Amino acid sequence: MIMTATNSPPRHDRRAISPSIWLADTMTGADLTIGGRRVWLHMLLDSISATPVGFRWDHLGGGHGAVAVLRSALAAYPVPHTIHTDFGAAYTSAYAVMCGRHGIRLVRSRDPRLLLERIFGRVQRQFVHGLGRVSDSVTDIEHLNQLFAEWLDSYQDRLQA
Repeated sequence: MIMTATNSPPRHDRRAISPSIWLADTMTGADLTIGGRRVWLHMLLDSISATPVGFRWDHLGGGHGAVAVLRSALAAYPVPHTIHTDFGAAYTSAYAVMCGRHGIRLVRSRDPRLLLERIFGRVQRQFVHGLGRVSDSVTDIEHLNQLFAEWLDSYQDRLQA
């Protein structure tokens, strides 16, 4: 079974996910468009195990996609004590309210979250550029999320091998 945009990663041991600190960030798929529109990747990562606890490609770079990722991750994993984000628009208002409802401390800083930046670099170099030859066949966000889930699953398998 593979990770999907609306579900958590089932192949990896959920007990390995630390309930303490998650990292959240949003990446633009700079060279990637669907229907002529830019897409964004919202991702939540456990800081201890470096395991993605949620992701979603979306046409919106704002809070809608980030909140959807947080909602699905909270449904699948223990509630973290803290989520670190940058000052991006995706992590204001609705995101902050959802964190507050769950007792999660939301920390915003200019400090780059290097772990997420490294993963985003790999996403750009391996996934996005690898899509170049098939990007015309990716017609909607759901298909993009499915392809990314498959890539992410194989990427995690390579890391654990």
